[in-house]
Amino acid sequence: IQFSKAGFAPVYVNDIAGKAIEKLVSSAKDSGVELIGLPGSVLDLEIPAPVSLWHDRAVFHFLTDESDIAAYKSKLIECTSAKAIAVIATFSENGPDQCSGLNVRKYSVAELAERFAPQFRLVSSESRIHTTPWESNQEFSVVVLEKA
Repeated sequence: IQFSKAGFAPVYVNDIAGKAIEKLVSSAKDSGVELIGLPGSVLDLEIPAPVSLWHDRAVFHFLTDESDIAAYKSKLIECTSAKAIAVIATFSENGPDQCSGLNVRKYSVAELAERFAPQFRLVSSESRIHTTPWESNQEFSVVVLEKA
């Protein structure tokens, strides 16, 4: 939301849960921020114009099938402009095996960067500990990539 307040527009938000998107867009609007909601699977995402920033906080790790992983990468390439930045966070190799009852795929920083090469090059990376609302720790791999 800070991007929109800083004058970056349009800002698209995607979630598989349509009600979550509606709530987020409405809440942002109440704060004077305009978001464009795109409910549905990221694999079916249709963005009207390529974006210069793609931020994925913990969606990619839910894709465990190789064909879905390839489809995500294709969608990322299709939906981003030249020199776009992609920030992608997943469970690290030390993270949990499941989230919300679903199996996940875990990645080291190097594995995550390699997944998106050669179309994206690694700019920076880090491992990060996330403390959940129920006080457990989960390790994430985070990469910042630039479209080549």
